[in-house]
Amino acid sequence: MSVSNPSHTEHGAETDRADFLLLLHDVARLTRIETDRRARAQGMTRAQWVMLLKLARHPGLSQKDLAELLEVEPMTVARLTDRLAERGLVERRGDPADRRIWRLHLRDQAAPLIQQIQTERAAIAALITRDLPAPMRDVTEQALLQIKRSLAEATQSEAPGHGESPDAANNQSNAFVKIPFTAQPLHSSASEIG
Repeated sequence: MSVSNPSHTEHGAETDRADFLLLLHDVARLTRIETDRRARAQGMTRAQWVMLLKLARHPGLSQKDLAELLEVEPMTVARLTDRLAERGLVERRGDPADRRIWRLHLRDQAAPLIQQIQTERAAIAALITRDLPAPMRDVTEQALLQIKRSLAEATQSEAPGHGESPDAANNQSNAFVKIPFTAQPLHSSASEIG
């Protein structure tokens, strides 16, 4: 008695989809590994990078709001804030309307580092897309945006009245998701940046 190959059965489409999901997972994982490597070269972590980028885009976030954006516990944000404050990059300011809330702001010393992080992000984008012709990059970006919209809609339908709309989810993408495809390769070495 022979066992048939599942990819040749009526469930073959499910196998293909599982492979597609694995591919998406692997690409995201490898992107995180590369980002971690570049952040470590600056003596930082990917979480610190993302936090700095979020504060650059949304100055004055509370620790609680930032924790929600980063999808981590508030205590994690408190520890990240402590480390970044020790480096003179972030400061806590009291909320004038509620003394229990701390608002987070970048200090002037963070500006050059934000620029370096943006340069590294551009380099990662260039690495990811270096072998893709421009039309394929455009199609890939549109496909990923549609996948993101579909997932946001599914999430929204599971929790009606809770969270953000699919359009808002699309516009409030993760700091490392919306990387411009026109990025130029990085010419500086990690040691020059760190």
